Amino acid sequence: MLQRQTEELEYSYLLDLASKEKDLFKQISLICVFVISGYSTISLRTTKPFNPLMGETFECDRREDKGWRSFAEQISHHPPGSALYVESNFWSLQQCYILESKLKGTNICLKPTGQTLIKFKDGNTFCYEKLSTSTSLDSIMNCGNSKKNGNSLNENRVEINGQLIIKGSKAKAVLTFHGDSKKSEQYSTKYVTGKVFDNENIERYQIEARWDKWAKILKIGKESNSEEVIWNSTELPPNSNKMHNFTQFAIELNEEEIGIAPTDSRRRPDQRLCELGEFGAANRLKKCLEQAQRERIKEKGKDYQPKWFVLDISSNGLSKEQPFYKFTNEYWKAKDTQNWDKCPELFAV
Repeated sequence: MLQRQTEELEYSYLLDLASKEKDLFKQISLICVFVISGYSTISLRTTKPFNPLMGETFECDRREDKGWRSFAEQISHHPPGSALYVESNFWSLQQCYILESKLKGTNICLKPTGQTLIKFKDGNTFCYEKLSTSTSLDSIMNCGNSKKNGNSLNENRVEINGQLIIKGSKAKAVLTFHGDSKKSEQYSTKYVTGKVFDNENIERYQIEARWDKWAKILKIGKESNSEEVIWNSTELPPNSNKMHNFTQFAIELNEEEIGIAPTDSRRRPDQRLCELGEFGAANRLKKCLEQAQRERIKEKGKDYQPKWFVLDISSNGLSKEQPFYKFTNEYWKAKDTQNWDKCPELFAV
């Protein structure tokens, strides 16, 4: 899950573009497209990922090629919750979400509760809450069965419905996901429309997108230009259907690195066994790790204090009723010195 959260940064160049944009309303339009791009692969992967253990972490340092580095930590277990911090030379992104799943008839709905905060070096700050997604039990049971789904990419039906509101101090954007729309086949149920407003509620930009393929923006007004295609999703690598429909970026996230914390997801032995195709052994080991976690919780109590994040109500951009965790930067210091005394022992059996 922590790696899946980091996958939303695949099209981080959109935030780079936004950081350089002088037009505030185009800046928030670019953020809209970034948010949309984060959903681009969810219909290709509806199977349940590994649940991170409490205290499990995941870091990604892409400063050389993408200009940012990120760190995520699992901060709660029931319901599962995680905090993520990303920093670049031009922007930062923080998010904290609790993820709850609910069964509604033959559908499973995933409801994230929390918020994302994006800050640019020019001082502009924007925040939003993610929308719920739902998929059918049939999609989950038959994920990967191209004959059942009639799609060479093993694509499954995923619905995203409702309005996602991005708020800034001088502008806001409203994205509408038409998950239950009866639009033409060109758009299917993945059609997204959006509008950007100034403080006087005057419309300045429009956004149109298909969340798995493309997004474009249009400036409103006398001096408006033609619509501009801002984003197109990247093609999946060859034989991706044999690699869980991972994008190249997702594949790279799974590569082992030297010097990462002993709690990093890539050090999970059950996950490595799964990658080697030893699913029976992986499942047995997974159960052992989860049992060890239950024993730790029973011994130390349910209240877990994150090792690398602290509760900070002042950072809460949307609702003071929702907890928000601030990254302390201590992780990078620990990595520089390779002092991992703060890390719990999670993966020993």
